[in-house]
Amino acid sequence: MIFPTVSADTRPIAQALRKRVQEMEEGQPGLYVLAAREFRYPVQQQEVTIQVEQRRQMNLLEKFLLQAYTEIVPRPSLEELAGALGLDPLFLKNTLQDLISIQSMVHDVYGPRVTDEGKASLCSETIAEPTFDETRYFIQDVILDKKDTSPFRLRSVREDFEDLSQYVDQDIIKFPSLRFVDDELSTLLQEWGLDLHDPDNNRFVTRITPTASPEIGWRPLSIFILYDTLKENPDEAITFEVRSFENKLVPRVGAWLETQLQQRNLSLKTLCGLREEDTFVEEIAGSENRHMEEPAIEPEVEERLTKIRQQATNHMRMQRDGQTVEEAAGISMQLRDREIHKTFLGALQEAKELIIIYSPWMNKQVVDDEFIALLQTQVQKGVRILIGYGIGRNQSREDRPVPPDLLQRLHAVQTPEGTPGIIAEWLGNSHAKEVIVDRKVHLSGSHNWLSYRGDRFPRGEIVYKVTIAAQVEEAYHYLAQRFIEHAKNLWRSAPTKRKLALSILTTLGYEGQALGWIRRDSNYGFIPFWLRLALQGISSDRVEQIIGALQEALILCCTSIGQQDPLMKEIVAQFRKVFKCLAAKDRHLITVFIDENLAELEQLDLELYIRELNAVGAQESEEKRQELQSSHSRQGSTQRQDRDGNRPRRNR
Repeated sequence: MIFPTVSADTRPIAQALRKRVQEMEEGQPGLYVLAAREFRYPVQQQEVTIQVEQRRQMNLLEKFLLQAYTEIVPRPSLEELAGALGLDPLFLKNTLQDLISIQSMVHDVYGPRVTDEGKASLCSETIAEPTFDETRYFIQDVILDKKDTSPFRLRSVREDFEDLSQYVDQDIIKFPSLRFVDDELSTLLQEWGLDLHDPDNNRFVTRITPTASPEIGWRPLSIFILYDTLKENPDEAITFEVRSFENKLVPRVGAWLETQLQQRNLSLKTLCGLREEDTFVEEIAGSENRHMEEPAIEPEVEERLTKIRQQATNHMRMQRDGQTVEEAAGISMQLRDREIHKTFLGALQEAKELIIIYSPWMNKQVVDDEFIALLQTQVQKGVRILIGYGIGRNQSREDRPVPPDLLQRLHAVQTPEGTPGIIAEWLGNSHAKEVIVDRKVHLSGSHNWLSYRGDRFPRGEIVYKVTIAAQVEEAYHYLAQRFIEHAKNLWRSAPTKRKLALSILTTLGYEGQALGWIRRDSNYGFIPFWLRLALQGISSDRVEQIIGALQEALILCCTSIGQQDPLMKEIVAQFRKVFKCLAAKDRHLITVFIDENLAELEQLDLELYIRELNAVGAQESEEKRQELQSSHSRQGSTQRQDRDGNRPRRNR
């Protein structure tokens, strides 16, 4: 590969979100992520100290002591109770000390006594453990419409994350004041869902005390700007997927942004992190100063492109629904921004026979040294290349004319036979943006093939790649007819343009039609050039397509040009080159050609020359066959010797 394709994804997608973007696009054909950015938004946090009371189920000894000293009068001693239970008094003494420590019992002059707290514990059969304090942070989040608490302070968020506040028409920094008074504590606990307050497990918050003033913190938020190409209504094509720091969907923010966009209160470029003045420098330069009216797309072309779009859309819908798309008969698939240029270059590199490109504009930034080198390499391989350009009705009034030195570089590329390798011509009056490769692949859409590389911020461009034979042929016929009409105008305009006209026809494979123009207008002086074009076609393995026109050329020369005409010498010299190449390509075909055109070949003294070529070719083929056979024999002999050498010898 001599041309480095632009494979880097230059969309404004945060590195941390690239995997998610890939999953979204692969999982939903037709969905394209224009941008994926990380923002931050303000939340309020306040540090508080929370007093918590934990209760537990009392054990049997605790219940026995509390019940005994509540119900028995006069109060018994520990020894009496221990004797009644048959236990060592030490057990009851330790339990009593525990109850005294938590103020469920006390000692007075009459001995152990149950306190009011102890009586309450006896009723609930639970014991209050010592209270403890916990530090928590109360967080108010308007974006998530959520109030929660955390044992940790908010994590710091990168300062280069843009503040979301400027993009939403909501007051997201208006936080209600918090009241931690006792009479509102139960309401506060219910509203915030504090994890420390869990009555079902006998844990209760008894007091909340602020230890710091409220402060502003930040949380991250990810926004994916989506373009759904399957939406029939363009106003519904752009949507937003918003995810919180917990990777949960935040539909309310997406709805805010969509409303802002529909009301034209939101700049999509700015949301994507781009400056308004330099986002599309190339487009501004080419469109703001344009005073000519762009031509409308022809109805038949629009109908053809609409059919392609519908097929591609149907294929993508099938893929989204999990259905298999049959590709044997060809497909129509959609390409988005970053895929377009890579696919375009790949198609050019894989071309074997013919490349046709129509692009309204052409500049040096795209048609640069590497691109021209790619085309030149393909020309040397026998690929024919036609480039059409121009959008205005008059070439002299084009607002973005192709630089003359760029055209000169393209026209300087020639085939090994000395014929034009790249034909780049102004056709004008068309907004078509189409590519045909080998009459097997068709690319069409909004991409300006030769004036925009596609390595800047994506412009939401769509291109359709079609391999359905009938549709590719329709596109080829349309572009071919445009070039043929241009060739007709060149042929009629001036003799100096006629070689170019012939080159266009033969590039499209119409050698017979080119010869017909020569015959019709008796421009026999162009026959040697036509033969060079035919030689180029034969060198490119198009023998079967050219052989009929070659026969007509032979007859034309014998019937219309005198033997003594100086032109005949040049024609015969070119015929010799053609037949030499033809003999090397297909000896059987050259034999048939001699038999069918013997009289004409003898008239031009070419019959003996061709037979000699054929004989030499046959001899060379036989020598190669014998050499190959001999090589196989030597190889077989060596292998037998190796086998014999490896056999174990028998003792005599």
